[in-house]
Amino acid sequence: MAETSPEKFGQDFNSLLQFQIFLFTEKLFAKRNKDFKSLFKVH
Repeated sequence: MAETSPEKFGQDFNSLLQFQIFLFTEKLFAKRNKDFKSLFKVH
């Protein structure tokens, strides 16, 4: 296993965290949009 500096690890961890948050919010908004659309369905 390669030796990684704490700075590098911090950056990787940050980007991973941001990616997870991004995915989470995407899913949340997708679900909300679906609920929103079905709520205001006119048919």
